[in-house]
Amino acid sequence: MAMRPESYVGITGFETGAQVGAVRAALPTDRLLMVGCGIHGKPSDWKPFKWPNRCPSTSRLSEIFLPYNNVLNVLHIHPDAGFDLFENLSRAHEAAGPCFHGFQLNTMWPSAKALVQYKKRYPGACVTIALQEESLDAVNWEPKAVARRLALYGDTFDRVILDPSAGEGKDINVDFTRRTYEAIEKLLPNVGLVAAGGLHGDNVEESLSDLLRQFALSTDAESKLRDFPADLLNMRKAIRYVQATDSLLRKYEAQRELQPVN
Repeated sequence: MAMRPESYVGITGFETGAQVGAVRAALPTDRLLMVGCGIHGKPSDWKPFKWPNRCPSTSRLSEIFLPYNNVLNVLHIHPDAGFDLFENLSRAHEAAGPCFHGFQLNTMWPSAKALVQYKKRYPGACVTIALQEESLDAVNWEPKAVARRLALYGDTFDRVILDPSAGEGKDINVDFTRRTYEAIEKLLPNVGLVAAGGLHGDNVEESLSDLLRQFALSTDAESKLRDFPADLLNMRKAIRYVQATDSLLRKYEAQRELQPVN
């Protein structure tokens, strides 16, 4: 990784291209929007699991991943255990359409070999490694162990998201996130850091301000932007979230630009 990737404001669970267009229009043109959809299973029978509205059929992905300016179109993939990850990623990549940019890997410590193969085939694709509960359990929730494990992946990934919530809307653990991102930043200074966990328009400032004083973050929101029991994306909540988050990121980006260089 030559340099840290651009920070984004992200939503996982878009259902239509029209939703993407409305959210993109609500943001300043210079803010990168991460457009996330879920995918679950193996290529022969990709089917929605417990959240079907967040996992559109592969035939619909090209209707959601559109060529808007300044978007990052990402599949949040939950591969079946034991299935060949490289094959899974390759088939999903081809199914996602011409405007697809890459994956977030919602699986416990993915195969480094598979990521090397994937990046060789698709060198321009972005890869985010998601650290959910199983991955954190495997290293006893020890921040330095997390960073050392990530370092084994070399330049096969661009960003890391610390996400024990895993789409359930659980609030972010600010202290653990800070300690973990300190360890990652020390060892891997060019990896992009993504914050998640119960984010919405009315809590991003309270949830993220302490972290943003220290880190240049991207963000991802999911469950708190949805209406239940139908589990549908609420556009008012989505637009409120992206606008509030963009304003917050700009505040701390401006402060970092004013800091003296030693």
